[in-house]
Amino acid sequence: FAGGQGTPGNPYLIHTAEQLNKMRNYLSSHFILDNDIDLEEACSPGGLAYNSGAGWLPVGTETEADMFIGNFDGAGHTISGLLINRPQTNFVGLFGRIGQNATIKNVKLTNVNIYGNENTGGLAGQLNGLAGRITVQKVSVTGAVKGYHCTGGLLGSSYASDISQT
Repeated sequence: FAGGQGTPGNPYLIHTAEQLNKMRNYLSSHFILDNDIDLEEACSPGGLAYNSGAGWLPVGTETEADMFIGNFDGAGHTISGLLINRPQTNFVGLFGRIGQNATIKNVKLTNVNIYGNENTGGLAGQLNGLAGRITVQKVSVTGAVKGYHCTGGLLGSSYASDISQT
């Protein structure tokens, strides 16, 4: 990361696509963007998130043990060019599943192109706050999101969550 220790008082600083991708290894940590991030190159052939054309692998996967339960503050920055082409995969978005007591705030996702199966959204496939409420504040998504069941521009599905623009 560009700095920090992943704690509430000293979150990991994310400055690049590589560092954003690294979040998946620290699912209960605290993060803050200190730069706009364009994922178009990372999701293109040869890029770190190309994955044989499937694009970005969502942070926090299908299993409850692997949900993102940390805090992510976009600090008003933008993540653009997110590409996901996983029509057979459930829980698809920048985050696959977000769980207990997580907070996602102050970030814009622009020019997304996402294709998933069930629980597909631009920000997250699912917020699962049944073990502790999840907060999503001041988050927006523009672009295309396609899925088969529980699909939305921001979220695929949400349980026990607080979502606001204020």
